[in-house]
Amino acid sequence: MATVKDVQDFVCGDLKLYDPETKEKVMPAIQRAWYKIIGRHAWQFCRRSVALSYTSADTNGVLLPANMVNLIGPLQDSSDVLYMETSPNILPPNRNQYWYYLNDVQVLSLIEGGTAMGIDEGASTFTYTGTWNSDWVGEYAKFGNDPGVYLISGEKAISESYWGPRMRAQALMIRPRDTRRISFVEGNGDPVTFSGNAHYWVYPAPLYKEWQTFPEHLFEPLKWASVAEVKGHTVDSKRGLAVQDYGPEFEKALNMAIIQDPAPRVKTVQRDNRGCRRSLGRRG
Repeated sequence: MATVKDVQDFVCGDLKLYDPETKEKVMPAIQRAWYKIIGRHAWQFCRRSVALSYTSADTNGVLLPANMVNLIGPLQDSSDVLYMETSPNILPPNRNQYWYYLNDVQVLSLIEGGTAMGIDEGASTFTYTGTWNSDWVGEYAKFGNDPGVYLISGEKAISESYWGPRMRAQALMIRPRDTRRISFVEGNGDPVTFSGNAHYWVYPAPLYKEWQTFPEHLFEPLKWASVAEVKGHTVDSKRGLAVQDYGPEFEKALNMAIIQDPAPRVKTVQRDNRGCRRSLGRRG
């Protein structure tokens, strides 16, 4: 496993600055680069699944996890029927196939803003001086301006430790606005019942500490993306933006990391034009 310090040392070496102030300024760049890389591929360590149950009564679709980057399609229901991705507000391109789409209906937060939240570094609980609603358990929360999205596992508790800076009198958002909804339809665009698992990948916890680790094959793309974040807004009159110097190195390292990622291979299953598994049947 690589560490955040490995990336920090590379960036400071590129800058030829090793003082504590520079190291502190490098950390936000590493964080931005981290999420940039996570969004580019369904990395094995970020993959998750969630059980979904959808009926025609769910006119705006059902909620997906708020820490989701994107779905890993196609989706398959509990009867082994395959659903392909389409777009909302248009008829699916094949009437004989089943489809899913991510809704374009805005998801509203359950609570947003205020100055009633506090949390400490390394804590898995937070304080909230407003009225607590037990229905918030199972929802996702954002704290102040922290980029992370945290699953609420109990009353004022989250499922993983928070490693960002200490917060007091900060805003709380429950059910972030970029949460998505999903709907399922048949070939004519009419809703169909769906029950099964959806596979997706998530944004992991933010990187704040030098001791935090991540998969070794992501070190190369993360170091190039981080140094580009640090120097990308510095204009060189002869060469243009410095980010142009690091772009090819980043893309090359990212492609190699995708090849090295131990994500499971896609298995090919023979299906008919309705998305159902083909069966040769029994000859009499």
